[in-house]
Order: sequence, then structure tokens, then C-alpha cells
Amino acid sequence: MIKKQRKKEFILSLRVSKEEYDFLLAEAEKDFATNMRAGGKNLSAYLRKIVLQRVGYQIDEKFQRELKELVYQIRKIGVNINQATKQLNTEYRTMEAANRLEESMELVKIQLHEIRQELKKQYGDHKDDEH
Repeated sequence: MIKKQRKKEFILSLRVSKEEYDFLLAEAEKDFATNMRAGGKNLSAYLRKIVLQRVGYQIDEKFQRELKELVYQIRKIGVNINQATKQLNTEYRTMEAANRLEESMELVKIQLHEIRQELKKQYGDHKDDEH
């Protein structure tokens, strides 16, 4: 997936003292997210990030990480369901296996409902009208 870069057309000037500059530079060096993106310390990226997060412009990075982990876990559940279904259809055609699969599917349904409720509680209920 290629990330679309937003064009940064405007330059903002900021006057700071030597002590403030050194402090900000040291903080930028510690910031893993902006260092990884730029391949080294990037004071401009760091300042842009903290200012925009402070005023609520950027989506919370924690939320993005949690969402990525959630998508990964749901994908793993899908793989497990596919494997179980394949085994049920090809190898283990017993009623016991079918019952275990049904119990597992009910558990997945309950867990997905709990995840959805937690997301609603933390981030609001944003319904997608297209689905």
C-alpha cells in the first residue's frame, strides 16, 4: 500500500531561544515515529506532529496502532475459520467437530460484539451508510 503524501505548501516561522531549540531537537531525536519516517531526526516533522496532535487535527497514533492490531487479529480469526471449515469438510466429518466449530463461531461472534462496543465507547458510533 503506497501512502499518499500531502503536499506541504506553506512555511511557518518560529523563533525560539537556544535552550528551547536544543530541547526540541533532543525531543525530536527521541520520537520514534518521526525518526522512522524520515530516517533520522526531523525537527520539522516532529513539531508538525506535536502541534497538530495537540489541537486535535491528526488521528491519534495510538488509535491507528490499535486499529491495525485489531485488523490483524480479525484476519487471523478468518484464517482459523477457513482452516476449521476445510477440516470439517474434508477430514473430520464428525458431529463432535461440527459442534466444536459452532461453539467457536459463537465465541467469535461474542468477542467481535464486545470489540465493537468498546470501539463505540472510545471513539463514538460512526455508522457507514453504504453498508
